[in-house]
Amino acid sequence: DAELKAWNHAIGYELPVAKRRAGYGRGLAHGDLGLSDTEGANKPVWQVLKTRWPATMKLAIAAGLFGAILGLFLALLWARHPGGALDSTLEFLTSLGLVVPTFVLGPLLIWLFAVVLGWLPSGEMNGLASYPLPVIALSSGFAAYLARVGRALLNAELGRDYCRAARARGLSQFMTLAKHALPNAAVPLLTAISLQVAALLGGAILTEVIFR
Repeated sequence: DAELKAWNHAIGYELPVAKRRAGYGRGLAHGDLGLSDTEGANKPVWQVLKTRWPATMKLAIAAGLFGAILGLFLALLWARHPGGALDSTLEFLTSLGLVVPTFVLGPLLIWLFAVVLGWLPSGEMNGLASYPLPVIALSSGFAAYLARVGRALLNAELGRDYCRAARARGLSQFMTLAKHALPNAAVPLLTAISLQVAALLGGAILTEVIFR
């Protein structure tokens, strides 16, 4: 009880909510984010962020690059081969990528690749071998989202007159996609990518908790 009272006094929990919020706002105005006990000591929050932020940013950037490349590749492949088995397979896989959360996919990847197969480590982020599993877990939803958005945008562009004219001149489907449809769909695709940046940063924190 004495330790709890001392902690509440140090943090200011004994004060009314309005006063606590006002004090926190004054601290934020001066760059004071408060104290954290996540590491067993009352450290300033900015010190904890300073030590952990680089790893979070590395993971988010790696997942963003991998997810963007994979999502664009799947979008091009999907638009190149509409209908058939590949279309159904990509529809199923991207649906899974959108609905399976990181806290479910992460343990499944650890179980398969670290426990059953023993191919990759699942502990702390230490070296390049530690990145594939958390990067896949974090980027799966992003890649699935980008693939579906990209497929819709590319299909819309392929239905326009300039793409039909390119096909009529003998240009292949792939070259029509690469030279005409993709550049014209680039702006909305970049917008879709930018909207997912905050989600990647927030998801990176959860992913680190799963894989550390």
